[in-house]
Amino acid sequence: MSGWGAIFNNTKYALKTQSEAMARLQESIASGERVIRGSDDPIATSRIMYLNSYLKSLDSYTNNLNNVESLLDQGSESLSHVTDALAKVRADMASASTGTYSPQQRAMYAGGLDAAMHMILVAINVKHAGQFVFGGANVSQSPYEAQYDAAGNITGVTYRGSMVDMPALVGPGITYSGVLVGENIFKSDSPEAPLFGGASGAMAGSKQSTIDGQVTLTVDRQTSYDPNGIELAAGASANALDTIRGDHILTVDSAAETIQLDNGAVVSYNGAATPGDFMVENELGEVVYVDVQAITGSASVTISGQGKLSIDGGTTWTLTDYADRNLAVGDPATGKTLYVDTVGITSTGTETVVVPDSLDLFADLINIRDALKNNASLPESEVQALLSGGMARITGHLQSIASHQISTGTKLNAVGSALRSRIEDMKEGAKIDKSTAQDADLIELVVELARVQTLYEMILTSSAKMLNLSLLDYI
Repeated sequence: MSGWGAIFNNTKYALKTQSEAMARLQESIASGERVIRGSDDPIATSRIMYLNSYLKSLDSYTNNLNNVESLLDQGSESLSHVTDALAKVRADMASASTGTYSPQQRAMYAGGLDAAMHMILVAINVKHAGQFVFGGANVSQSPYEAQYDAAGNITGVTYRGSMVDMPALVGPGITYSGVLVGENIFKSDSPEAPLFGGASGAMAGSKQSTIDGQVTLTVDRQTSYDPNGIELAAGASANALDTIRGDHILTVDSAAETIQLDNGAVVSYNGAATPGDFMVENELGEVVYVDVQAITGSASVTISGQGKLSIDGGTTWTLTDYADRNLAVGDPATGKTLYVDTVGITSTGTETVVVPDSLDLFADLINIRDALKNNASLPESEVQALLSGGMARITGHLQSIASHQISTGTKLNAVGSALRSRIEDMKEGAKIDKSTAQDADLIELVVELARVQTLYEMILTSSAKMLNLSLLDYI
């Protein structure tokens, strides 16, 4: 019985083995894959898993490429819109700066500048796929925010984006950024010495000013008195017409009703037509206007002629004795400083101070618009100078934007053709490797299945004969 039992067990095992082999072969033929389970071929399985991961990374590169390409394409289109608007502005300025246009005609061009600024704001606050294109790495909020006055005119534009871009991995060790840093495109970073546009005689100091773009410098003067107990005071025209600088001596003789400035002529103020604004001149031709109405005695009075300068509309003043080569005139509200050489100041008034190449695009446009409106009643020569300088800066912006357009186009070409082609070639190679490791040779499988089926049938046939033997087969 033990012999028959062994034959039975061996037959059953052989049938089971061949049946499983046929099942695997049929499954491979049906799926077209040679490796279905890890146990089918551990080495091939490891290779397939690596290639699957590799293909996913290549798909990620492709997705990043698509996003970068779309963002760059949108950025290039927006830059074209900005260029068109600035070209129109420059053409209008060429007409408006001829000197033959009336204030009303220039005001019309100023309105056109407002419209151009609004259009440019829309163009550079553009979004693509939920990302702002010109805000650098800060893609979640609009990069440019405008400030308006009560009449709805733009008074300033603030950049709220990031100063760094947002590189995306678009290939093995290769990164490209689809978003652009607007501040690098629409604002220059190489300021020159400030240009003073008025006739006060103020000039740029040798230190580096920190003001951006354009400010209005107000130059005024004041004469301070040490009355020395005789109640001598500045006249009504003192701040406007006094020409003294530094300390001087006024000698007053109340009994004789005379007054003298330094070593100048002794003059009588008795019966003066304007005792509240009496002019006294020294030996150098410098004059002061004094109020002699309240004089109570005789004395020598020290007076000091000082200048005072402001870049915040007179909210804060900085005093000078006209000997400062680098007077720091500050604006506490902005923290900016203008360094002024005061030695050459000869008159009071307001003047425009411009820092070339430090103006951003919107500051340029705002300054040009304000020059066209001329609400500050600047002299025609100064308006012409502002418009001429503004046109040159607009040309500079057009050149800068054109340079960035070329750079963006170069990136688009690299992303859209060469790099994409390389990634696709890498994908195709990985797919071939995966197919080699995983896919089945159907002809080989069919032949093997036929062989296994034949062996299975042979086992069935031989086992049936052996297990059906009886004593009659030996008689």
